[in-house]
This record gives sequence, structure tokens and C-alpha cells, in this order.
Amino acid sequence: MKRTAAAGLALLFSLVSSGCARAPMGPYAGPRPAPGAITAFDPYWTSNEHKESKAGTPPFLTPGSTNRRSFDIGTVTVPTRADSVVILVYGDNRPGLRMMTTAWGLPAVLDIGSPDPLRFLNAVVNIPVMLVQGIFPRLDMFQDLWSLAYSHRYSGGNEKAVIAALVKNLPADFVVNTGDVVENGRRGRQWEDFVHKHEALRRSVPFLATPGNHERLWSKEGMENWDAVMGPPAQPDRYWFAVDLPDSVARFVFLDSELLADPRGHYPDSLQAKISRDMTRWADSALAVPARWKFVVLHHPLVTSGHYLSDWKYDDSSPAEVQSRARLLDICRRRGVTAVLAGHEHLYQRTYVRGRNGKGFWHITTGGGGSPLYRLSERERKAALSITLPDSSKVTWSKEQSVYHFCRLILRPSSNRRDDTVVLEVNRVRANGKIIPIERIDLGRVPDVEKGP
Repeated sequence: MKRTAAAGLALLFSLVSSGCARAPMGPYAGPRPAPGAITAFDPYWTSNEHKESKAGTPPFLTPGSTNRRSFDIGTVTVPTRADSVVILVYGDNRPGLRMMTTAWGLPAVLDIGSPDPLRFLNAVVNIPVMLVQGIFPRLDMFQDLWSLAYSHRYSGGNEKAVIAALVKNLPADFVVNTGDVVENGRRGRQWEDFVHKHEALRRSVPFLATPGNHERLWSKEGMENWDAVMGPPAQPDRYWFAVDLPDSVARFVFLDSELLADPRGHYPDSLQAKISRDMTRWADSALAVPARWKFVVLHHPLVTSGHYLSDWKYDDSSPAEVQSRARLLDICRRRGVTAVLAGHEHLYQRTYVRGRNGKGFWHITTGGGGSPLYRLSERERKAALSITLPDSSKVTWSKEQSVYHFCRLILRPSSNRRDDTVVLEVNRVRANGKIIPIERIDLGRVPDVEKGP
């Protein structure tokens, strides 16, 4: 019975997936480059030939110094105000199915194949709940499927309210998105939607993003659409770069973690191994600077709340992903990284990663930018926190909330570095647009092992 029910659900989702697959794939058909695209790495857009008109080139981005070693990529400099720097951070804004936002209904029914009798019983009880969800608003499967059928787009989530909240929090020096800006990067129409929805924000402030798994950069269509909308990379197919604030105030290192983790096996092993080594070597070099604050931005969290524990294949027989994760963890501690900013998990999570020598860094997962939220699971959370990380470090403190949100990162350098402050403000965004502060954390302070921040 369990197998039959599980097979039926698998067939349902297979039909949904096949419907998604039939949606048109193709190039982004809007203006090239799209309004707000970061073209600072493209020689054409930064050449003397184009400086007078600067059409499509954000005037606030200028090329920085680049060490052109074989594995080096590039650096741009973002001018800022003298007294403080404000960066808005969010991620996972792509629309999606709304039925995954609670612990009941569909998420419970997906456990119907579990050998645990209680979980199986809970799944059976939730079958009628799932059917009710499909009829009534908010968690409306039928409306989602209809939206997908006629427009090839998901309509679920809270993206619109989060974008409006970000605009309300301008001015800022730049915006960081931790990935998954569209549901399927191979579909040009979804990129056109993204450009339209984010135009006011991207025309006002530099918008910098790291690729997520949904951008599909392993495909030709995904890369071409990203290059047109987000801006081309410094080197073809190499989607990592650094952003500097003047006077060595801070450096942000953006990485392509889909290639590092490769949870779906889209890249040949030999290619993944080579590019992973190139990327981590570059990251190590890029973080070896005397900046006051250093940040690493990537999509797949190095530390998770449990939903994506297997993305780095910590228990896999192939060591490539384990080694990539271990190298990054080691680099972050050794180079004095202030915080890692990640997405992928559709919630807010703050942890502190501490090595055996006591040195560590903050790890912030901000994936509540509009995609349907992931429920919190105490069982998965405990499992995630009980694991010794590949570099032998441990997570010594953790907090999660399953809410739509964005973050404000505020850097205040001073003449005396001991008076520097780096603060993270986290703000919840309700469906009606109301902004509610969640917490304010001093990222310059190491939390107490027992008490936390």
C-alpha cells in the first residue's frame, strides 16, 4: 500500500514536471544588456569607446585591479558614502509551488513511503488536507498548476512584497542576492519577468547576485540568459568575482556553489574537479587582502538547517564535493571571513562556525526573498548541528525562522579599528507589505559557546 501510494504521488509530480518541461525554453527577448545588468567585467562596456554614452553601464561600478593569473577572475570597486555602508541582502525570490509552506498537507503526504508507522499514518491523515489545500487560496495547488499551464510561470510566494520592502529601504550602496532569482534559468520569459519586477530596484542601486541551482548555468540557455540579464562574467563560463569597497573597508567574494556542490551531477567529474580547484584557489587568493571585513557570497549553504544536508554529499563515496566544502570552510576561518551569506534554504538561519583553534565566522542563510517557505524541522535541525563539518569545525550556535525577509548589513568603519562596527539587521516581510524587525546582530563579536550572541 505504501509503495502504491508513493508511486501515485511520484506519477502526479512526474506529470507536473513534464508540463514544466514543455514550457518554452529559449533566450531572453528583452533589451541587451537588461536595465541594471552589471557589465563592469565586459571589456566593451568599460572601454573608452563606450565611456561617453555609458548606455547600459552602471556609472557606479568601475573596474578594479586584477591579477591575471590563469585562475583569477576579476574585481570591481563600488564607491560608497564616507560614514557608513549599507548593503541589502536577500535571496530565493523565485516564485514556486505554495503547498510547501506548512508542515501539514502536501509536505506530510510526501512522507507516505516512510517506514516509520507514525509518519506513514500522519501522511494518510493529511491526504484530505492536501485536497482542501488544492481548492482554497494560499496553498492552492490547482491554482498553481493552472497558472503554470497558461503562463509557464509559478505564481506562489511573496516576491512582490519583498521587492517593495527593499525599495522602501533605499538608499543603499548595493544589493546582494544569494541566488535563485528565477524558477528556471533556461526560460527567457521568466527572465523578462525578473527584469520587469526588479527594474526600479536595479536602476537605483548596483544589484549583484550569485548563481543558484535554478539559474541552470550548466546549460547553454541558462548561461546566455544570465549574461544578458545579470551581466557577463569576467571570463566566459566563470561566474565568480569580487567586489571591493574603497579604502579596504570590505571585500565581497561571490562564488558559483552549484558547480562546487553539483548535487544533481550536471558537470562531468573531471571538469567539476578542475574548475572547483580553480575557484577555491582564486577564493583563497581573493580573501588574502587586508580588508576590515570579508564576506563570502554563495547559494548553497556551507551549514544548513537540515533540508539540504546531502547537497555537499558529506556521506558520498566521491570525495570531490566533500573536499570543496572542507576547503571553503578552512579558507573562511584562515582568512578571517566575517560572514558567509548563502541562500537555497527558504528561511532565515544564523549560525556561528568555530574551528578547533577557536577561530570562526558567522554563517547567514537568507532564503526568504519570496519563494514558498520551508518548514522548520527540529529533527533535521538537530541532525545538521550534530555533524562535525569536513574541516573538523563545529556549529556552536544556531537560530532559524521560517519567514519572508531581507537583511540590512551596515558597515561603519572608524579611524580606530577597535571602534569599527558591522551589524546585521533582519526584517520580516508580511504578505501585506508590513516590515517587522526580527533581530539585530553584531557580526564583529564572537558569540559565547553556551549562551549565543
